[in-house]
Amino acid sequence: VRFATSSSVAQQPTSTAATFRTAVNGLGNQGSGGTNWESALQTANGISFGDEDQTFAIFVSDGNPTFRTTQNGWNDWSNQYQQWGSGQETTTNIQRCYTTAVDDAQALAQKVGVKNFFTIGAFGNVDRMEQLTDDAGSDSSTNYYSASDTAALNQAISDILAKIEMAGIGNTDIVDGTTNQVTTSS
Repeated sequence: VRFATSSSVAQQPTSTAATFRTAVNGLGNQGSGGTNWESALQTANGISFGDEDQTFAIFVSDGNPTFRTTQNGWNDWSNQYQQWGSGQETTTNIQRCYTTAVDDAQALAQKVGVKNFFTIGAFGNVDRMEQLTDDAGSDSSTNYYSASDTAALNQAISDILAKIEMAGIGNTDIVDGTTNQVTTSS
């Protein structure tokens, strides 16, 4: 899901790493306007994977939320962007936009499993991302990453990938017919 002031689906679900990689690399710097976490999380919640496989959500933003899709009792419509919120990084505006995004983050974390909900605060002012991780029901001590530069972002993605690769591994019994035939002597 690509997002800025609003969001859209950049790639339908896939089980092919190459397809996913191409879609992510094709996103480039396409965000313009403000930051609408609520819209991104609502769009992600609307995606159906149509199977019982484990699903993981990695929510990445380079800024705190400055727009939202629902009024939520505040009268701050932006005619320029056709969204609620001022688009400004004021404490009041960010809190309003954050508040409306929390229930969507909770829904997505429940949908994929709270242990499978990761967040990355990348580059910009994203001091609310760690709080969102916890408010969604996940654990920021293990599922939140702060990435202030490219190296930190690459490390965050690498760490999350390692967790995803290990997620399907559980207790395993190995039956080996030859080992019990071997004797050792000293």
